[in-house]
Order: sequence, then C-alpha cells, then structure tokens
Amino acid sequence: MSRPRKYELGDPIDIHCRYCKLNLNGVVSAVVNNRPVKVQCRTCRMFQDYHPPVNEAMARRKLLQKVLRMRDRRAPVRTRPTPESPARQGLDQAAVARRLWDEATKDVNPLKSRVYNPRLTLHKDDLISHPVLGLGVVSATGDDHVLVLFRDGFKRLEHNRPAEDERS
Repeated sequence: MSRPRKYELGDPIDIHCRYCKLNLNGVVSAVVNNRPVKVQCRTCRMFQDYHPPVNEAMARRKLLQKVLRMRDRRAPVRTRPTPESPARQGLDQAAVARRLWDEATKDVNPLKSRVYNPRLTLHKDDLISHPVLGLGVVSATGDDHVLVLFRDGFKRLEHNRPAEDERS
C-alpha cells in the first residue's frame, strides 16, 4: 500500500486550469492538511483553487449534451417536409428546370466556365457559357450532341464538330 504524497510549496502538480480550460502543469502555492489548496498555472501564471485534471473526453461529451439541450429548448419543433413531386406542387416544366439550374449553379464560379464552341468536347457536369443562352451545366452527352441545362430549360447543342477544313 502506497503512502499518500506529501505536498510542499513549489511542488509541481497536474491541474485543470480554469483560465486556460485545459489540463496543465501547475505549482503548489498553498497547502492545508497535506492537500494542495491553491496552485499557480505554469502557462498563464494565474493563482487559483486546486482542481484535479479532468477526463477531457467526458468533459467534451457533457458539453455537447449541454449544447444539444440548449438547442432543443430554443428551436421550435419542426417536422421534416415530405418531398412532393413537381406535379403535386403545381409547378410547370420551366419552374422545375429553373429550380434544377439554381441548385446546379449555386456554388459555381461563372468565371471558370468554358465559352461554348461546337468544336469543344464536353463532358457531364461541365460548366459552359453560351453567348445567347448564358450559363449552363452539361446534363448528358452523346456522340455529337449534348443536353445542357440553362436558366430557361434544357437545350440540345452540338459538340465534337470537326473543323471546316477537316470535313473535306
């Protein structure tokens, strides 16, 4: 059986610093009945009551539970909406295409789009800039045609067309 450790002023000790909010090394600065009462954090140099090191995984778990309880108290109870087909919502094809286009282009940079040219080889999800139709996203590809989603709807465009001098 091990004997309890005898603490003296200036002894190094592991503490939980309430200022740094971490388990750190400290120095005993006051002892009562062979127990450290006051300590000084070696990192922030603050004097404080002695608190033994805490299990950080358990502390994180408790903090997460507290945050979730606070969120549940503040947020109203919402039910997840059931997805409805566009026909049930009363949307026409143009509105559905517009919604798809908005979703496909919400996080894209138009400056990184390629200017449309019938000689280009395009692939699915390529971003193109058409001189008349504007910004578009390639939805499907074929041998010589692509289906592109523009703001106004889907358009079929040529691609992989050989140059004029190569045709003859």
